[in-house]
Amino acid sequence: MLSSSVICKAIENYTDAPTWSTKSEQHIDYNLARDTNDKSDIELLQEWFSKRNPFSETKELISLSSGVVADLDVNCGRAYDIGTNLFAQFSGIKFSEVKFKKVDV
Repeated sequence: MLSSSVICKAIENYTDAPTWSTKSEQHIDYNLARDTNDKSDIELLQEWFSKRNPFSETKELISLSSGVVADLDVNCGRAYDIGTNLFAQFSGIKFSEVKFKKVDV
């Protein structure tokens, strides 16, 4: 079961206000058969991915979209600090006047 499903179920139990187990106008497509099929599909996908892991075992940082392997110049581990510094530089400036320089990133 996905973590979001577990969280939703816990909220339902705590508040005694079921969201998935009753039909309402907000969830017009919901029914028991669809719920059963969805759970079955999730289990099938989890089983498939557990047998056919699409991710190789490596310590390298690899882009999922392009397959490019990162070199030592990659600074994603400092993203928060870099973003905070950039934000501080742009404080009080109109958005249309903001300019990003590669050297600052």
